[in-house]
Amino acid sequence: MFTIGMWLLGSLAIVVMGAVVVGLPYFFIRMIIKQMEYGKTLKVWGLKLKKRHTTQAEFEGLMQDMRDVKWAPNYPEYWGYCKNIFYATLHSHEIMLEQKRQLYAEFERLKVHGLPYPRERKEVR
Repeated sequence: MFTIGMWLLGSLAIVVMGAVVVGLPYFFIRMIIKQMEYGKTLKVWGLKLKKRHTTQAEFEGLMQDMRDVKWAPNYPEYWGYCKNIFYATLHSHEIMLEQKRQLYAEFERLKVHGLPYPRERKEVR
């Protein structure tokens, strides 16, 4: 009645169910921790650049941190931090146009909408 094939199938089902029971919570906990890390990165830069412009010296660090962020948390608070970062860089006289466009591309990758594409400045005399 009870064959080796049925025993193997039952054992396999138990192993798969165990992997799901252990793996799913791990996956969700890991995603929550990652979201907190990305949110912290955006918050630190957003608050740092809230009342001043980005300098050339800190731009590389900013770009590296933005590349490390895989997604922007889906909360208005973090969208605001992203916009603070972008506008601090956009209005900076130290940052080159190509670098501003690189940052724009990073925010496009993060799905941050509503940012103007950086254009050449008109000379004001």
